[in-house]
Amino acid sequence: MTTCISAIEVNDIRFPTSRFLHGSDAMNPDPDYSAAYCTIRTSDDTLYGCGLTFTIGRGTELCVAAIQALAPRVIGLKLDDIEADLAGFWRSIVGDSQLRWLGPEKGVVHLAAAAVVNGVWDLLAKRADKPLWRYLTDMSPEQLVSAVDFTNIRDVMDADRALDILKQQLPHKEARIQELARIGHPAYTTSAGWLGYPDEQIEKLARQAAAEGWRAIKIKVGRDLQDDIRRCALIRKILGDDLLLMIDANQVWEVDQAIDWVNTLAPYKPHWIEEPINPDDILGHARIKQAVAPIKVATGEHCHNRIMFKQFLQADAIDFVQIDACRLGGVNEVLAVLLMAAAYDKPVCPHAGGVGLCEYVQHLSYFDTIAISGGNNGQMIEHAGHLHEHFIDPIRISNGHYVMPELPGYSVEMHAESIRTYEFPNGSDYGWLSPADKVLYRDYLPPDLTPMLTTHQIDASIVVQAAPTVDESRFLLKLAEASNTIAGVVGWVDMTSAEAVNDLEALSEHTAFLGIRPMIQDIEDRDWMLSDVLHPSFKKLQSLQLTFDALVTPVHLSYLLELLHRYPDMKTVIDHGAKPDIAAGNFQLWTKDMKLIAEQTNAYCKVSGLITEAGPKWCDEDIYPVMDQLYNWFGPRRLIWGSDWPVLNLAGNYDRWWRCMSHWLEQFPQEERDQIMGTNAAEFYLSTQGIGRATAAAFHANGACVIATDINPELLAALQNEFPDMRCEQMDVTSSVDISAVASKYPDIDILFNCAGFVDHGSLLETEEDALSRSFDLNVISMYRTIKQWLPNMLSKGRGSIVNMSSVASSVSGVPDRFIYGTTKAAVIGLTRSIAADFVQHAEIAALAVYLASDEASFTTGTTHVIDGGWSN
Repeated sequence: MTTCISAIEVNDIRFPTSRFLHGSDAMNPDPDYSAAYCTIRTSDDTLYGCGLTFTIGRGTELCVAAIQALAPRVIGLKLDDIEADLAGFWRSIVGDSQLRWLGPEKGVVHLAAAAVVNGVWDLLAKRADKPLWRYLTDMSPEQLVSAVDFTNIRDVMDADRALDILKQQLPHKEARIQELARIGHPAYTTSAGWLGYPDEQIEKLARQAAAEGWRAIKIKVGRDLQDDIRRCALIRKILGDDLLLMIDANQVWEVDQAIDWVNTLAPYKPHWIEEPINPDDILGHARIKQAVAPIKVATGEHCHNRIMFKQFLQADAIDFVQIDACRLGGVNEVLAVLLMAAAYDKPVCPHAGGVGLCEYVQHLSYFDTIAISGGNNGQMIEHAGHLHEHFIDPIRISNGHYVMPELPGYSVEMHAESIRTYEFPNGSDYGWLSPADKVLYRDYLPPDLTPMLTTHQIDASIVVQAAPTVDESRFLLKLAEASNTIAGVVGWVDMTSAEAVNDLEALSEHTAFLGIRPMIQDIEDRDWMLSDVLHPSFKKLQSLQLTFDALVTPVHLSYLLELLHRYPDMKTVIDHGAKPDIAAGNFQLWTKDMKLIAEQTNAYCKVSGLITEAGPKWCDEDIYPVMDQLYNWFGPRRLIWGSDWPVLNLAGNYDRWWRCMSHWLEQFPQEERDQIMGTNAAEFYLSTQGIGRATAAAFHANGACVIATDINPELLAALQNEFPDMRCEQMDVTSSVDISAVASKYPDIDILFNCAGFVDHGSLLETEEDALSRSFDLNVISMYRTIKQWLPNMLSKGRGSIVNMSSVASSVSGVPDRFIYGTTKAAVIGLTRSIAADFVQHAEIAALAVYLASDEASFTTGTTHVIDGGWSN
């Protein structure tokens, strides 16, 4: 029976490795390891081949399109005909005159050709029931030579010379196979040395690698010389003098810069410098090779064809040849480079720092060592320890060696579940979306929302994440930079990752970053939020004063209540009213736990997404009872209206949801309407750099002449940009000189609002005296300084108000892990009471500050405040 290729399926697969900085280097700081992945179907339903080309995120869709463009050149071919003329098959793929114009033999179209060619070789090896390395090894020298296109390299390699090289190795093949089966193929690891890793992680991974038998480790360099010196010294100390250290700059330098940099690192005995400069600069590589010897030069992962490698070898510009299994045009072109490298006695150490590349190149190195080079001049395979779990036949490592692969094929077939999960954009990033969703399956950007904002006189909105990736958070922050209708971004970090705290710190450097929303509703473990592994993230949210959006359903509420008791200072809002089951009318669990959260915590509640929970046939009367309950529990000060656009389009539209809310609000005073429809959102989200920011905005909104002070000039600049007529002054509240300077400029103020502070974490046994002194200076003594500066003028004119902000940490029976913070905030209350007692006849409002000093004050209504200087307390 004749077997023909019947179809090619192509997938855009993207893994969110940027979350953890896996693969990070000086040139590529945040790659998302990706692949244009193809499955080559045949007329035999049981026989298919798989190929991929490696990418790092954006642009993968171009490779996908190029594979689709090449597919007609393959579909219909007979496998017997391909096997009989492998070089002719390869030329038919890379030589299409119109597609070749896009290269030639380089770039996206060549990457795509590699995926297709490699997929066909996988298919042929599977048909022979052999792993690819064995399929190649079992071919005769004549068959191998017939697979190579010698065009443009005949001046250094032709069929006759290739036959000589292959025939010389024939007597040794079986002995080498037995030796490699016994010990495996030598390798080195890159997993310990990504540039984004902190020193602690590098040290841990390097020690672990040495203990596991690795004899060589590669680290990334090139971003900062002093940083590289420190990291090289750290690694060399761990490795000692016997193990190899390689360094990789990923093309980031100029020629002279590379020479100086590498020679500075020479005391740490690097075995090679990899990709020091742009790979197209062959003569520059030759200069570097001569200038940094005895340190060797390795390059090749971005050499896009056999002709470039020929020129590198002719110019004696490299010591190690680093082929890439899919940068070159697949197995055929790799064979040409392996033969040229053997002719020049250069060891081939394939590049494998990418998804699927380790699986690919193990076959190429096994074949090279067995049938071409003999493996006697330092061949090693790169190892990167990420994403192998997604392959049916993943690499196996033992004592720093690749274990010989045994299953038929080229080892890059992915699990179907991995394809479903990580296909872009249908996979895990936006797993809740599919092409079948005609409403949401499209881009929604700020200009799409602008007409609704204009119609309803909304100045700006908060955009909330929709994908569990840091990359999406960065994308949303870029949108915020370019749009005056985005007031801030609620993003996402992997709270279970060791990098979560670093990610939060990095994102919070952007003034538009407000907080995070983990997609708790999609997590199988209902008590996930209570896991100890999340504690560092929750602590960091509090110390950075970032917000926490709780995307939960009624089954999560009891766990959320416990979480909020653990972290009472965390600014939390419950999204979509905790998604009550309006459509089925099932409110029992939701009613019980939401009421408790409203009574026992400071959490806000977002009135959004309710029409989606009610279903497509909803009417206002379905929604109002739920909103009545939320109002009764949370009051007007803790309800935040949200549109949930564009998801609300599934059950209605923006205008209809706005009208529904507006009609319900008619029963309340205008002040409460304003709070629910905007003021509360501004106070909750836009106070993430301190309660003072929200207070300044609120006073400004009420017509006050506001003088805002902060130690951070960038925050003041952002505030000034938002409120051009607000007076912003840089001031360090721990400096009497700074306070005096501002007071000389603004001696006559009516209201002094003190809220500068810092949240220290830890018990008494976990804190140092210096930290206690520092917090007292910032949280308490700063108020003494400002009050002493402005109180005399208030007394002289017979009026004025002083409000000192404390915390709930000082108004309950102790908060765990807050010894310093609770102590200093309790002192704020004592300070306020003492001032009230001394000056009651002059400043009646000061007694009220005792109560206002607690966060709880903003959530209390209908209470009588006795103004008697604090004596009743």
